[in-house]
Amino acid sequence: MNRTLFCALSLAAAPAAAQAPTELVGVFEPVNYNQDIELTDVFFVTPEIGYVGGAGGTILKTTDSGATWTALLGGDPLSEEREIRQLWFIDETTGWATQVTSSQANLFRTTDGDLWEAIGVIDEHYDDFAFTSETDGIYVDDALIYRTQDAGKTWSEVYRCAASAQIGGLARQLTCNFWKMRYASPSVIYALGAAIEVNAAVIVKSVDGGASWAVVSVVENQNGTEGGLFFVDENTGYFSSKDSQSSFRTTDGGQTWSPNIRVTTMGTPKTFTRPGDYLALVVDASNVVYLAWTDGRRGTDQDIYFARYPSPPGLVEVTVDTDPPGLQVQVDGDFYATPARFGWTSGSTHSVSTFTQMAGPVHRYSWLNWSDGGTTTHTISAPSADSTLTATFYGEWYVSLGSNPSGRTLEVDGLPVQAPMSTWWVEGTKTWAARIS
Repeated sequence: MNRTLFCALSLAAAPAAAQAPTELVGVFEPVNYNQDIELTDVFFVTPEIGYVGGAGGTILKTTDSGATWTALLGGDPLSEEREIRQLWFIDETTGWATQVTSSQANLFRTTDGDLWEAIGVIDEHYDDFAFTSETDGIYVDDALIYRTQDAGKTWSEVYRCAASAQIGGLARQLTCNFWKMRYASPSVIYALGAAIEVNAAVIVKSVDGGASWAVVSVVENQNGTEGGLFFVDENTGYFSSKDSQSSFRTTDGGQTWSPNIRVTTMGTPKTFTRPGDYLALVVDASNVVYLAWTDGRRGTDQDIYFARYPSPPGLVEVTVDTDPPGLQVQVDGDFYATPARFGWTSGSTHSVSTFTQMAGPVHRYSWLNWSDGGTTTHTISAPSADSTLTATFYGEWYVSLGSNPSGRTLEVDGLPVQAPMSTWWVEGTKTWAARIS
């Protein structure tokens, strides 16, 4: 059986070139490797030169954008060697690879892009690693951060995650487990963790090449577990929250983060509460956010989704919102919490719908109108410019009135009613009630 590779864009962080970045389009081209080997990671350092890791201790290399592949290590589908889990390169020839065993993760290095040697070991349960030079690197493992200054031969523990934060108005002492780390420069490094005690993402930062670390922010109600982290310079970066399919942006070195921006409208079926088993975030030099994730299904029916924010050139961005925000809408058959953003071709038609009522036991929202004057369910044409379509709702409270003894006559807004009685009152309106007899 042949194993198919999909190669379209590199997730490597490269310095911004003097020329304008090339626009990327969502067209993925399958390329083939002629052995049935499960593949685990891909890293392109130029549009032509890339590496792939896989089962059987396999590392493959291409120099022609994936048209052909050469096995540098492994390549035998019958091999019982452990898989190559993760790759990292700092240039076309200098890179590292991890191979996880039952007791440790072996670290391999190449300095010519072809020959690999075992150089050291890290913990078998590590979560992420990266290098910024031929000698300096970092890896994260649960609550710990480790540093090397000798290309990975030896490692030193430099930080254990702990944070003091106001959560829900209360002072809390938090611990966390790290998932991702990212060099913004050789001296400035960030790591993303998930708080253990509460639902919060923890971002820590080093400004001295990883020698010392400090918490810079704690973002409530965002689970950093298996999220994404990417910085385009020392101050501007993004992190993604796996469970909410969201991206946050900072421009002040992680001190503050932008409000929750949903960068994808490709929701998975409503029976799934998370986007899937894998989520990757990458940001280009123009601050365009790209997101990729799987839908978490098992068996053969597994989908991969790709999204971009802002929308690609040639598309208009249409935001479907509610007033108040956060209520549900249905667009082209799928349900979304608002605001939901879409990239559509101008003139294309789409169905939008919402509920007449969204009810709770004592409070509900009743639909009033769409901003375009349409009915609760109607078809729209994508405009020629970015726009927002809003469904407006009004709130109502469920109110019960009684008397002791029961059966007394009450006056409500000038009309006699017999107690007990229950009704819905519009939120924000004044209602007068009095006992008559």
